[in-house]
Amino acid sequence: MHIIENSKKLEKIRCVGLVVRPNSPELKKYYLKLKKVLDEEGIELLVSKRSSSYLECKGYDEKKVFLKADFIVSIGGDGTLIS
Repeated sequence: MHIIENSKKLEKIRCVGLVVRPNSPELKKYYLKLKKVLDEEGIELLVSKRSSSYLECKGYDEKKVFLKADFIVSIGGDGTLIS
């Protein structure tokens, strides 16, 4: 595991990562709400590859999502992120 320490305060949120509980297409409505809000604010949303297949959107390698995002949103519980 690689841990990066950064104590610099965020001045602006530029990118949000998203992980959604696997095989839960019923959670797509929450993804769409989040995407709409972030789009309106000009914030990039990176969806993990595993989540993207049933959300029907472009997915990114989890490592890229975790390294680029200012923070991660987990829809479906913290076990989703841990797995």
